[in-house]
Amino acid sequence: TVCGTRDPGFIANWQTILADVETYVASLSCPDGLQVRFVAGGLPGMPRVVVSEAVDTTFEAARDALPEEGAAIERWACHGGMAADYTLQHLVEIDDELMRRLFRIRLLPGDGSLAQDVPAELLSWGDGAVVSMEEAYSDWEHSSKPSAGRAVGKTLGALARVVRSKNAGVNEITFDIIFDDTDAYAAAKGSPSLGASAVKELLQRPVLGVFCDDTSLAVKITCAREVLAGSAGDRDVYGAQ
Repeated sequence: TVCGTRDPGFIANWQTILADVETYVASLSCPDGLQVRFVAGGLPGMPRVVVSEAVDTTFEAARDALPEEGAAIERWACHGGMAADYTLQHLVEIDDELMRRLFRIRLLPGDGSLAQDVPAELLSWGDGAVVSMEEAYSDWEHSSKPSAGRAVGKTLGALARVVRSKNAGVNEITFDIIFDDTDAYAAAKGSPSLGASAVKELLQRPVLGVFCDDTSLAVKITCAREVLAGSAGDRDVYGAQ
């Protein structure tokens, strides 16, 4: 997993913090064949981290398709099942040249034709905010779950295709309920069991809002985290347990 931070407190004490985390993680895990290691990068005097991704029918073929990095100090290859997703926030300003080095895109056609490298580009957002706050929140109230309705008599597991939770930033957690049937979605949307007060009583946590999207047939419940993600006392960093 590759991750980054802009927290000045962490940056100032990163060596001590990572040493403590390394010891703690190792104490929770099976020691046989497990190595816990942190590699810092991006700070002044440190190397930068370059992430390349390749998709192929086998791990060996994907590894061979990765571009060679001549100036690399170290090089790792991870199987997608072990490192399927990542976030990368460098502590440096990223320009077009650095963007192309960090995020290399190579298309491998299935018909066996030559691979094609596609340069990554930074999209200009222009000057100032993209939209005003009024525009950004214009549909906020319209997407709130309606209060009127009746109980369905079925569980979400019987109605929804997907029920999941995840982080929505470090101080919020969201529950996504996704349907593949319009009638099931309409029934859940109108059910008082998914009202903010009912969800608050069920989850025993502050509910910031329950929102519905008719286009994607989805209901989103956003709650305040009682403990910030990754802080002391947090037992679920990603909000998915």
